[in-house]
Parts: sequence; C-alpha cells; structure tokens
Amino acid sequence: MSYRKGERNYELGTRSLLPEELVKGVDLTGKRGKALTVTFRLETEHRHISLEMVLAPLCYRKNKFYPLDLPQEAACAKALEAAEKLAERACGLTPAELEAGRLKSECGDYGLYAAMVSFLDMAIAASGEPVPEAICFAATLTPFGMIIARKRLPKLSLLVVIVEALLAYNILGM
Repeated sequence: MSYRKGERNYELGTRSLLPEELVKGVDLTGKRGKALTVTFRLETEHRHISLEMVLAPLCYRKNKFYPLDLPQEAACAKALEAAEKLAERACGLTPAELEAGRLKSECGDYGLYAAMVSFLDMAIAASGEPVPEAICFAATLTPFGMIIARKRLPKLSLLVVIVEALLAYNILGM
C-alpha cells in the first residue's frame, strides 16, 4: 500500500514474488510485539540491494497521513512466518538463529547506552558530588540488567563501563 501526500490517496500495489536465489542474507531487528524489521540482502549480477519489511502489529497513528487505524497482528505473524521460511530455504538460517541475531543487535544497543551513560558518570564525578555520581552509576547498570535478562553476556561494553567507573572513582578521590 502506498500513500500520495499531494492527492491524499492510498493505492494498493501489485504483488510480486521475492526470488529466493537472489536472497543472500536475512537479518531480524526491532522488538517483538512492537515493530520487527526483516532485512533481506539481495544480490544480482550487478547490484546489491537491501529490502526491509517492517512488521508493526499495531499501527495506531491516526493523523492526516495515516487516516486508518490498522490492527494487523495476524498479517504480521504470517509475514514473519513467510520470512523465516524464506531465510531457511535461501540462507539456511533457522528462526532460532534469526532471533539470536536480533538479540545480539538489541543487546549491542544496550551496551552502547551503558557506555554513554558511564561517560556522563565520569563528567559528573569531576564535579566532586558523590550522590549524583552514584545515581548515574546505578543508571549505567540498568542496560546491563536488560542484557542479562535476555540471557546474553555483555563483553566489550562491560569492560568500557568498568574502566570508566574506576576512572570516576579515582576522580572523586575515594
């Protein structure tokens, strides 16, 4: 479905098949129940193309560009199932491997958030105030809780946060 802003008109497109011999990779990103993005990496003789399919089961954005509210849980479930089957046939990736890749990407984002907050923690430590620094350090640990809740172990980001925490501790002179 496409929308033309100038005409304020929706049009249904034509269906076309995605030839599985062109699919060289499939990635899954996003959050289940909110919006998942399935990215198909296609290769032809002359081009490399990334095709994204966004699966948003609940689309409640009613405004001038989205005049419809579309609950589409069943359609998203079917589309994800079709994408998983295509990934298995074309690339040999099982649904479990796609999910593991999605979790790795999500946990990498959490690790980046933790490193950024711990950098802020060092800046606060330079002010010499221990209470805000302790609060900021606690906030640094929250993304690690999210990573561990997904049964993954943080690696590089944990090392960065530990180094930054030690630097903040030395700045405070404790």
